[in-house]
Amino acid sequence: MSRREILRSLLALLALPATGATAGPPDQRLVSIGGGVTETIFALGEGGRLVGVDTTSTYPETARALPTVGYQHTLPLEGIAALRPSALLHDGSAGPERTLRRLERMGIDEIVLPGEPGFEGFRARTLSLGDLFGRRDEAQKIIDSVATELEAVRRKTPSEAPRAVFLMSHGEGATVAAGRATKADALLQLAGGRNVFSEFEGYRPVSVEALMQKHPDAVLTTGAAATDAALRGVPTLQGDTLFWLGFGPRLGQAVSEVATFLQRAVAHDTGHRSPIA
Repeated sequence: MSRREILRSLLALLALPATGATAGPPDQRLVSIGGGVTETIFALGEGGRLVGVDTTSTYPETARALPTVGYQHTLPLEGIAALRPSALLHDGSAGPERTLRRLERMGIDEIVLPGEPGFEGFRARTLSLGDLFGRRDEAQKIIDSVATELEAVRRKTPSEAPRAVFLMSHGEGATVAAGRATKADALLQLAGGRNVFSEFEGYRPVSVEALMQKHPDAVLTTGAAATDAALRGVPTLQGDTLFWLGFGPRLGQAVSEVATFLQRAVAHDTGHRSPIA
């Protein structure tokens, strides 16, 4: 069994309900990949174990002071190796694979956390980190707090789900829409919305014309995602990528913000449902 497979098995065991003593904090130099993972580590009080993070790890402020090793999907070997970490933590989003395998051959462990979108993925990831650091109780408190916030949102969710689209910038400024099986899709569902691009999985480029043919009630964008949908009468909200899609300790706040916007968008009669000439 490879080192990676061993660590995957360890994390699967740690994610099970506690039956006794919890694992102690690892004596390691850690690099965290993924803003949500980094944010959760700090929320657990273990940020001092990090020697580096990726460029998506922009919260809390103390994370910004750490050395950055590049973007999570295009990690450079040299940037990570220079920090002499003992392990790399991520939720399956780190890459490219060749870099991860070279790091493994250099003796740098890879700890892969649950990365599924949605509340259950958030719960499993938070518990895994809590067990890894011997902070199960703190992890459960984070989960309970988010669950309470999500329940408050659910009680106010309208019976008819607002039709929404989630746009992100990708690559050289290209704009893509989120389909199903994405964190963006999960966010919309938790906020009581319905993703109008659920016919495909992942992210795909879309034109404004294709967007408008879906007659959305609302558009959400992150980063530099470009859309002139607002000019055509569709309420549009731009937000922070990590806050909305990190699925960390602030998940409840993010869902509440999006739910409030969706409800206001539906109440705002703009006439944008009319077909475009």
